[in-house]
Amino acid sequence: EEEDYATDDDDSDIAFAKIDFAGVNFEDNDSGDVICQVEHAILFDFNSIPTMVEDLKNEGGFSTLSRAAQWIQWFYEGNYVALLRDAKVTPESIFTIYHQPTKDELLNWICMQKSGKNNDEYYLEMELIGIAALNLYLQLNYTGPSLEQASKRSHEHDSNYDSFDDILMPLDNNKKEDKDKNGCFHNCVLSELVVDGDWPCQVCLVPYWLWVSRTVFSLITSKRKNYPSQVWSMRAAVSHVRLLLNSSSPPPSLLTEIRTGFRSVLIHYCQDLDPWKSDQSDINDHEIAKFSIAASLLVEWGLAQHHLDLPGKGRISFLMAKKYSGLLVELSGSPGKRTKYQQSAIAQLKLEARNIRSKEGGRKREKETNARSSQDISVQHPEDGILLEKIKYEDSEESVESLLVLDQCILMALCLDVKNTNPDKDVLTAEEMGAYLARVLWNLDDDNKSESSSDWMIYATALLERAWLEYQSTHGRERALLQLQALLDQHTNKLTITQSTYDSVQSHSSPAQERLRNLHQLVYPPRWHMVADVAERYAVLGIVTSAAELFQQIEMWDEVVECYRRAGKETMAKQIVEEQLSIPNKETPRMWAALGDLTKDPQYYRKALELSHNRFSSAWVALGQHAFEKGELHDAADFYRKALELRPLSPSVWFRLGIIGMQTKEWDLALEAFSQVAQQEPTEAEAWANVAAIHMHRKEPAQAYPALIESLKQNRNNWRVWHSKLYTCLDLKKHDEAIQACHLLMDLRSSRSNDVPPPLEEQCVRAIVGGAVSDFSSRSERENDTDESARRTMTRVMELLHRISTEPPVEPWVFEFQSIIATQLSQHEEIILEQMLREYRALQAVPGRWEKDHIKKLVIVVSQMSKFYLSPASKSTQNHQEGLVKCRLLVRGLISKLEKLDYYTDADQVQELQQILTQVKQMQDTIKN
Repeated sequence: EEEDYATDDDDSDIAFAKIDFAGVNFEDNDSGDVICQVEHAILFDFNSIPTMVEDLKNEGGFSTLSRAAQWIQWFYEGNYVALLRDAKVTPESIFTIYHQPTKDELLNWICMQKSGKNNDEYYLEMELIGIAALNLYLQLNYTGPSLEQASKRSHEHDSNYDSFDDILMPLDNNKKEDKDKNGCFHNCVLSELVVDGDWPCQVCLVPYWLWVSRTVFSLITSKRKNYPSQVWSMRAAVSHVRLLLNSSSPPPSLLTEIRTGFRSVLIHYCQDLDPWKSDQSDINDHEIAKFSIAASLLVEWGLAQHHLDLPGKGRISFLMAKKYSGLLVELSGSPGKRTKYQQSAIAQLKLEARNIRSKEGGRKREKETNARSSQDISVQHPEDGILLEKIKYEDSEESVESLLVLDQCILMALCLDVKNTNPDKDVLTAEEMGAYLARVLWNLDDDNKSESSSDWMIYATALLERAWLEYQSTHGRERALLQLQALLDQHTNKLTITQSTYDSVQSHSSPAQERLRNLHQLVYPPRWHMVADVAERYAVLGIVTSAAELFQQIEMWDEVVECYRRAGKETMAKQIVEEQLSIPNKETPRMWAALGDLTKDPQYYRKALELSHNRFSSAWVALGQHAFEKGELHDAADFYRKALELRPLSPSVWFRLGIIGMQTKEWDLALEAFSQVAQQEPTEAEAWANVAAIHMHRKEPAQAYPALIESLKQNRNNWRVWHSKLYTCLDLKKHDEAIQACHLLMDLRSSRSNDVPPPLEEQCVRAIVGGAVSDFSSRSERENDTDESARRTMTRVMELLHRISTEPPVEPWVFEFQSIIATQLSQHEEIILEQMLREYRALQAVPGRWEKDHIKKLVIVVSQMSKFYLSPASKSTQNHQEGLVKCRLLVRGLISKLEKLDYYTDADQVQELQQILTQVKQMQDTIKN
């Protein structure tokens, strides 16, 4: 596997286009010892960086890497701004027109950095640039602290943040002309990050640095077999996936890239490890380190599967990571109290976790000396609340061990797995997740925290998950909302309600490098998701104006409109959008599209397309919808096709295109569109139903049948699909399934729904009866014995007819079919005569003018009944006489009614009835004599 990876120069699986490095010397791909030490320390042993750099300087290891040595020091201090500025990666240093960046210029700059350097120096510097760019992007979008207010601090770290404007935007935002160019720069970078038509989140900060990181790592991993670089490349790719708006359905190219990259990394780091040896307590430190690295990478791969929404969502990877790390986890019960006023302890769910290789032997109490306290971001329950801060167990906690940071990350991953594999907002799910979170938070409390177990990001993630769980309960909702607000405020350096003093912003705030240390082993949402989450909860609680302000920060204009509408400020949303568009650097494709939604004016969608270089698929969709509503179906189809070229995984757009195909009778287009919907969303019942409808229109019942089955699997309450299945089964001679469809249609008709099916049609039931009788007769003749399956079918038909006859209004044909089935089943003639008599009465009860066919039907029924009355077989003389009397009365009554009809002129039918009377009289005379 390593050999394949090393020799494969094909970049087709990488989301970015292939990079042309013509003229660049890549002869030596083997990194020196210094490079390996640095890369390993940066990736797996962050705290050893200062000592390692000092030792290498003393030994002359950095004799040719003096610039890189300074960069490593800046990296360790979290001074990514200084590193990137010294590397001259800022836009004005690279691009000719620095507000219009192009990929070619960035690639040319990367190639030029090779000049005058050996491979070791070049690759190390490029890797440091890629890592610093990625970390700066993650700092400003995920962990904080932000840079906007950092330069106004007056404390020891100010030098790290001096003059950072060129890092955020290439030009000065105070000048109107430069604002225009900054907005153009931001949109150009976002357009470069578009993958398979998925547009990145418009409100993200500094996407330029993610673009730089992705490009740099694409170079390193495509031209050099280096596994630490591959890990950083995968981290950048996962960050790229999370940036895209449609992150729930990742682009295929990114999915392939991440899968391939993690596969190569895991093969390299895990192939020589025996997982059954990982839980032994006597392995040496070197083996422990190898197992820890493998466990860490397995957690990252599992979280990548979670973000990519792959089957299992990383569960197997999490369990393997637990095995490799030596972590033992057991859920159990322990008596404890949850509220302040609880008198007796009851069983509470508790998580026992310890590492089999731990040498602490119990609870570790030494305090951290340099790290800042994480307790400042934790919100306590209100004093008048009834809940305790944590469950008070009766068992002593003295024997509980402090867990290493990796073990805590694995516990958070297992907690995520509980969330993924159980019903959402379920009490039992919340209890189980709460047990995992309580164990992690216990480890991070100031009373229990050790230097080897504390981490700001783990603490923040655990508090966030706990807040989401507590929000579902009445007594925990207040603290949960304040906790979410406190975590949101950690992104900024401004004074807020949850950090109201400069001391809380400065002294008690963890620096960026500490926050980022374990970000890739955790699921922590980006800033825009945090803002949206808090805003949605505010809106649910009725705090709509505050919610609208938060939605406005992340440009969720639909939600802004809804919040202001609920607040009675309908026109404010439109004014806000127009005001934002009047500011040049705020002009974005999504904002123009939002104005189009508010005004229903298509020119704004065209403006969004112009700004995005025709890459904003949502604008094409909006134009298609506008044309569809105006009846311009061909134009709408063209717009939808362009949207699908950019973003083919859009089931809703394919569905609309299918509707247009059906309306314009372009059946091939419609079939392709609905087939795409069914493939992308197999649970979309309407798509399967439409596929079946197209096949039925083409007289292809065999192809329509499986599509109908799939549609009914997803929705059994759509009577139109059952109606289609009824006709399809009749075409395919599946009489039993046609009978089932009739029963379901009658069930739906008896429901209280507003949309009920029409009564069963005579032609459908006639086809069922005819088909069942024909099959029954043919099998009886062929096999000289009645086939059991055919008889069961006839019985089911009889049951169906009986049910129809009990639900008014009852049509005469129901009794006709019952008599036919009774005759075929050789039932007693009294039963057959009863059904014929009921048919005759139903025919007579038809109001209004009797048509010719109706009269003919009456005559036929009377003639059939007369044959039974006239037949003397298996009858006693008395019964035969009674039958003849009934027959005479029946025939005379019909003749009398027909003679009274002034519009009736068919003498042949009356003559036929008179002949029956003559036969009756002759039969009576014979019996009398």
